[in-house]
Amino acid sequence: MAEIPVTHKSNKSWLWLLLVLLLLALLIWWLLADDDEAIETTEPVAIEQTEPMMTEPAGVMTIAAILENPQTYYGRDGFTAEVGVDGPLTDRGFWITDDAGNRMFALVIDEPREVPIDLNPGQRLRITGGTVRNPSDTAGIPGVTLDDDTMQTMQGQQAVLVVNEENIEILEAA
Repeated sequence: MAEIPVTHKSNKSWLWLLLVLLLLALLIWWLLADDDEAIETTEPVAIEQTEPMMTEPAGVMTIAAILENPQTYYGRDGFTAEVGVDGPLTDRGFWITDDAGNRMFALVIDEPREVPIDLNPGQRLRITGGTVRNPSDTAGIPGVTLDDDTMQTMQGQQAVLVVNEENIEILEAA
């Protein structure tokens, strides 16, 4: 008798059917999951009402605005203006005035230059940077320790401007 080799032909159609069912299940899950997200995002959300946070005051930082409400400007950088120098002067401080006659005390940080800037009453200056500070908080003011005249002048002021010498340009001499 002759031997006839019999090979079993494997039927892999069940594998393709399983793959199609899996893809169909993923498609249905994706469509239903997308609808659930839309429902979740349309639900009302309770929002707690709080006081508005003061970040920076609106408008330009001027001497008049600072003197009107100094607490809102404490720690704010970027004072830029053309001002006049008024007396009396101290070792580190001088008075600045705007065109309307508003007057504020300013302190010089004397670290950037080897030769201190020579400020005199009657000069016209351009200040291109400065920080408004609380005059009662002198601990963080950079530079040499403040002298007694400067400390006495600062008493009773609502705000002082702290400015680097390199940010002061003399426009007109006295």
